[in-house]
Amino acid sequence: MNNLRFALPIAMVMALVPLALDLYLPAMPAMALDFGVGADDIATTISIFVLGVALGQLVGGPLSDRFGRRIVILSGLLVFSASSLVIMMADVLWVAQLARFAQAIGGGFTAVCIPALIRDRAVGVEAAKLFSLVGLIMIAVPALAPSVGALVLQFSDWRSIFAVLSVVAVLMMIIIWRVLPRRGPAVDPVAVPTPVLKRYLHVWRQRGARRYLATQALAFSVMVVFVTNASFIYQDYFGVSERTFGLLFAANIVMLAILNRINSWQLNVRSPATMLNLALCIQLAAVATLACTLPFDPPLWLVAGCIILTVGSHGMIVPNSSALYMSCFSHHTGSASAFLGTTQYLLAGLAGGLSTQLHNDTLWPVALIMLSLSLAANIILGRGQPADDQQLEAGVSTP
Repeated sequence: MNNLRFALPIAMVMALVPLALDLYLPAMPAMALDFGVGADDIATTISIFVLGVALGQLVGGPLSDRFGRRIVILSGLLVFSASSLVIMMADVLWVAQLARFAQAIGGGFTAVCIPALIRDRAVGVEAAKLFSLVGLIMIAVPALAPSVGALVLQFSDWRSIFAVLSVVAVLMMIIIWRVLPRRGPAVDPVAVPTPVLKRYLHVWRQRGARRYLATQALAFSVMVVFVTNASFIYQDYFGVSERTFGLLFAANIVMLAILNRINSWQLNVRSPATMLNLALCIQLAAVATLACTLPFDPPLWLVAGCIILTVGSHGMIVPNSSALYMSCFSHHTGSASAFLGTTQYLLAGLAGGLSTQLHNDTLWPVALIMLSLSLAANIILGRGQPADDQQLEAGVSTP
C-alpha cells in the first residue's frame, strides 16, 4: 500500500475528533438559548469533550496493542455514533454533557490508533513526512466544519449537526472495515503478555520522549484554549455573523495547510527538531503579539491575524513533535500514542476549562493562558540535548 492510500483513510478517521470539536461552534448560542443556560455553560461541553478524548486514548492505546488497531477504531466509531444521537435528542444540558463525554471516549479510541499505525510503518524523517501527509489530508475537515455547521443551521437546528456527526461515524466504520486489514502488524507481540501499568512505565522511562510529550501537550493546549473561546471571541466580543465566523475559522486552517506544506518541503533539507523549534517560535511570537496589543483595544483584523498564525503553527508543530516522540519506541507503540494523546488532551481540557472559569467578558484570560502555555513549550524544548534529537531522527530509541 503506497503512502497516499495508507494516509487517506486514517486521516479521515483522525479528522473525526476535530470535526466534533468544530462543527457545532456556530450553534453554541442557539444551544444556550434552547437549554436556557449561559454561553459559558455550553462552552464546558468543549472541555468535557477534550477530557473524554484523553480518557478514551488512555484506555484505547493498550487495547490496540493487545487486540489490534482495527477493532479498537471500529469500537470507538460505534460509541461515537450512538452518543451523537443521544446528544441530538437531549432535552437538558446535563444529558448532553454526559453523552458528549461518551462521544469523546469513542473519539479517543479512534484517534489513539493513528500515530501507532504510522509508527508501525515509519520512523524519523519518513515518519515526520507521513504525519505531514496525514495532517494535510485532514486539514480540510476542520476548515470546512464551522461553515458546514452554519449551513446546517440555515436549514435546520443545532440538533441536526449531531445527526450529521453520527452519520459520518457510520461512514467511517464502513471505510475502515473495508480498508484496514483484519490481520497484520497491528498487534504488538511484546505488549500481549505485558500488564498495562508496565507498558506505561516503559513509555515514561524514555528520556527523550518526555520532552516531546510535554512540548506537544503545551502547544496543543494553546489551540484548544482558542477553540474553547472562539465563539465568544468572534461572535460575542466582536459581534460577527455566523457566516463570517465560519470564514475566519477557515482562515486558520488555510494557514495550517500552508505551514504544513512548507514543513514537508523543508524536511528534505532540515531536521524535524529544527522545524519544531521554528514552529514553536512562530506560535510564541503570534501569541505574544496578541497579548501585548490588548491594552490598546486591537481591531478584529489584528486579533484574527494573531490567532490565525497561532493555530497555523500546528501545521509544523504536530508532524515533527509526533514523529520525534513516536520514534522513541519500537514496541508498545499503542500505549506510547495513548500516553501522548491523553497528556495533550488532559492538559488542553484543563486549560480550556480554566479559561472559561476566568471568563470576564474580555480577551485577557484567553491571551494570558495561551501565552503561558506557549512560553512553557519553548522553554521545555530548549532544554533538550542535541544528541537525543539526532538519535530520534535516525529512528534510534533513547535509553
